[in-house]
Amino acid sequence: MHLVIDGRLWENDSFAIINKNLAVALHRLGYDVRLEAWGQGSDKPYKDSFLDRDLLTELASREKDYDNAIVIRQSWPVCEPYYSEHCNWDRIPGKIKIGLLPWESDHVPKRWLENMAKVDAIIAISPFSAERLEKELRSHYIQTPVWAVPLGVDQRLFNPAVEAWKLDTKMFRFLHVGVGQSRKGSDLLREAYFSEFTDNDDVSLVVKTGGWDSVAAWASPPGGPHVVAIHDDNIPENRMGGLYTACHCLVHPSRLEGFGMTMLEAMACGTLVICPERGAHRVFADESNALLVHGEDEQMEFFEDLKTTAYRVDVTDLRRTMRDAVNEAPWEDKTGSGLKTSRRFRWCYTAMHIASLIEDTFKLELESA
Repeated sequence: MHLVIDGRLWENDSFAIINKNLAVALHRLGYDVRLEAWGQGSDKPYKDSFLDRDLLTELASREKDYDNAIVIRQSWPVCEPYYSEHCNWDRIPGKIKIGLLPWESDHVPKRWLENMAKVDAIIAISPFSAERLEKELRSHYIQTPVWAVPLGVDQRLFNPAVEAWKLDTKMFRFLHVGVGQSRKGSDLLREAYFSEFTDNDDVSLVVKTGGWDSVAAWASPPGGPHVVAIHDDNIPENRMGGLYTACHCLVHPSRLEGFGMTMLEAMACGTLVICPERGAHRVFADESNALLVHGEDEQMEFFEDLKTTAYRVDVTDLRRTMRDAVNEAPWEDKTGSGLKTSRRFRWCYTAMHIASLIEDTFKLELESA
């Protein structure tokens, strides 16, 4: 049986990043993999920056034999009213149907449950996410297997040798990557940074934002510390790594993550990471390779009518940790450990894990290309 990766491809978001890297890794391992690419963005300019553009185009052009296919669809189990009903999990073609669900919450919308029971397996992107999804499904007597498969990082794009962006900043550069969501802890970072530092400090905060967030939201108050806000949803794939290498420390006080790709990318570039002491990212982040910030659980409005348990970092501890990051730089022990850690999280390992789970669970052998 051959594999079909079904979902967004030509976008510059996390869904597309997972799909394209998984497809390429499975192909390079020798498996017969094909792409069913959908979603918007096929004519956007950053498509030309994809290192594997030609291979992805070829995999997407291959004919699909759904009577002999294992289909992995990455989408929400029920997509409307946000996307077409044809993206739903009950519309997955193929002989074996697998849903890939990047998810953070300890609950899912009730209208999703029926479709989650209709797939043969669900891939979660971290042990944290898998544990939450499995607990939720079992509470509704749904026995669909949930597989914990951590993601990878493309070392070609994210490594210490990537050419750094030229930024007009002060000496020490913090970095934050997000779109202003409360889930990403952007509000906590603003409070900590503007409280701890002033214009007299030789520090800058570089913010890569986009979507509904605005540059004005990051404006420094009078006498406040320096900020460089970059609002851009279309940064080419081959340039993002240079933003990490241009900065000394990523600050990611996220309340909730399904995996934490941004933090792993920073580690792969040799950039120090400040992050919460709890969360999905603890599959790769620990005391040896990151500065961990204390906090406490809180209930957070999440999606539609859901509330979920999240982790809110203590702003006072975040302020102290950011000050320590400046005063005790360069933190070579932690960044060196982070580099080593990132090399254990490659897309080929993610692909091998998924292929092994498919073959073991369904007692079959995947076709070679």
